Amino acid sequence: AAIFHRWPVRCIQEGGERPIPMSDDRLQPMTMEHTMRFPRPLLAILIASAGCDSPTPTGPGIPTGEDPTLLSTVSDIGKVADRAASAPLRVEIEVRRGGPPWIAREVEVEDDRDREEEIESRIAAADASAGTVELVFGGLVIDVAGARRFRVEGVGDVTRDAFFARVESALAAGRRPGVELSRPLPATPQSPDDPGFSAVDVELDGDADVGELEVLIDERHLTVGAAGAGVIRVFGVDIVVDPALGTETRERSEDGDDAIEVEGLVSSVDPGSGRVDLVDGRTFFVVSETRFETDDDDDTLSSLEQVADALSAGHWVEVDAEVVASDDGALIAVEVEFEIEDDADEDDLPGATEVESLVVSADPGAGTFSLANGWTLAIETSTRIDDDGDLRSLAEVADALANGLLVEAEALVVGNGAGGFRLVEVEFELEDGDDGVPGAIEFEGRLATVDVAAGTFKLYDGRTWLVTDATTWESDGDLFSLAAAASAIANGVPVEMEGDAVEDASAPGGLRVVSLKIETDD
Repeated sequence: AAIFHRWPVRCIQEGGERPIPMSDDRLQPMTMEHTMRFPRPLLAILIASAGCDSPTPTGPGIPTGEDPTLLSTVSDIGKVADRAASAPLRVEIEVRRGGPPWIAREVEVEDDRDREEEIESRIAAADASAGTVELVFGGLVIDVAGARRFRVEGVGDVTRDAFFARVESALAAGRRPGVELSRPLPATPQSPDDPGFSAVDVELDGDADVGELEVLIDERHLTVGAAGAGVIRVFGVDIVVDPALGTETRERSEDGDDAIEVEGLVSSVDPGSGRVDLVDGRTFFVVSETRFETDDDDDTLSSLEQVADALSAGHWVEVDAEVVASDDGALIAVEVEFEIEDDADEDDLPGATEVESLVVSADPGAGTFSLANGWTLAIETSTRIDDDGDLRSLAEVADALANGLLVEAEALVVGNGAGGFRLVEVEFELEDGDDGVPGAIEFEGRLATVDVAAGTFKLYDGRTWLVTDATTWESDGDLFSLAAAASAIANGVPVEMEGDAVEDASAPGGLRVVSLKIETDD
């Protein structure tokens, strides 16, 4: 996308050529000229925006008289069965909630160069001693005893025991945690009546749907009925495919193969050009062949116009897209799902970091503020200042600091691709010495590391805190020593630290803990 904007493009016309002017004054095209190949949808957009003559388009970016570069084609279960009769196919099946009977929302024939099979569902029950989880979808019992890797979204790798501890805790609280299970693609399709699935990679994912599968099938798995309806049987479970019930059956074209997943929060969209910008700086394009994923949730959006309206109304919009790269590096969406989020946190924005730190200076003119952990962050047009905070502008922050008040920033940041950070959201709070400790700094954050011998711990925001014999331990915590906290994080259990501290120049990080509560996030 950067190449797309920074290199000059030329209209090739009968009788000569002329440069296409760049409309964005902030971009400075290079002086040397380059020959570039754009995918037809994007080339048509460029030509139209530059004022070059082009045929009347029949859709966004598709000139009349030219065959569109289709990313996927509409198919039906009969055509899928015909193909499966000659060679196995890897298909992605998305299942509607509420089964049985299980009804497919979508069936798509994939490129089997992705050498994995995957099941995504919700966990209904778990047996740690047997190493199994029972899924909501089909009541499948999945063997995870031999899994090589257990992960938790937003946390990372955990031990098997920590994985089952989190699952059992969620089930006891009445929740059904989402899970993604994968294994290598088998050499031949598994029998349609065989319910077995031994996962090698297991990840807890709060956004997992009730049923989504990527599986290798052949003609044994397909039963074709009338009017494009039929049944796909996998792992002993029947999945109804019926256009009358809303099932879409598609076959990804060669141009749609090798798609990669892009997730993040949307900062802006341009419905006219199909451009989608994310807060972490990435950009991709929606074209006429892009398929919008929607479900029964009112928060999903079915057009870029709806996304633009949601952003204008002040909502966060999260996107999950599969994109392919053109020869020029521009990313084009094969399929995309936009969903309104009530709030933004690190789970909604892969790669994001939540940081809490004291503000040491603020420059309203430059739109920046500096934190005690050494970071300097800039408030951009897309940055949201949380109205729930005590201070709602950098000017108010600067005034508070000038009056000797302590100000803490709770910020959500993403990498900007240049080794720094870009600010997504921030809340400014006044620190006023709660719990009767004069000048105390209230803190709360995820534990990153512990040095038991030195009596210190470090939070993910980079701050280091000193615990002494005078530190008071809150009785309603879960752990009551730094050694216990170190053991917990070593076993993959997230740990939250909360308390009050005072500035102390003799402390390694300049902060000495007065009172402390340690909780495990299970």
